[in-house]
Amino acid sequence: MTEYRVKVLDPTTDEARDFIAARLGEFNAPYIGNNEPLKVVLGIDDEWGVLVGGLAAVIEYQAMSIHLLWVDASVRGQGVGKILIHQAEKIARRSKCIMIYLDTFDFQAPRFYEKLGFERWGELGPFPNGHKRYYYRKLMKRKPTSSAWGYKKGMEPKGSEGE
Repeated sequence: MTEYRVKVLDPTTDEARDFIAARLGEFNAPYIGNNEPLKVVLGIDDEWGVLVGGLAAVIEYQAMSIHLLWVDASVRGQGVGKILIHQAEKIARRSKCIMIYLDTFDFQAPRFYEKLGFERWGELGPFPNGHKRYYYRKLMKRKPTSSAWGYKKGMEPKGSEGE
């Protein structure tokens, strides 16, 4: 029997992580296609040019994963987060994403995401002080204009939404 040793790799560079990601990508390719992750980083400035909000996401396998969303306390409740999410949605649609997904703690922004049409599909906990982490997704709506959607051009149902 082969004896294996676990070792801690250098966390100060991306070399080991990139190697592991490349091998995993090779394994995944026959199942869900090749993938080149696209990083998305958005910022929003106030009238004085001060950064008051930001969003960081990655698009992989036709899905956008929002990793970070921050809005400065001085402008919370003024629509800054909504602007960032809507811009991320536009990018996701242009990139042909089928969904956006993210997670948030119970004390952060679950109601915010729910108001923007995200559906909670899971939770994890307990974390310190009994907090929970919620997982959300939002399926991207598409206009039914091709036979792949069961319709032919010009035969969309009345009131169909899509972008």
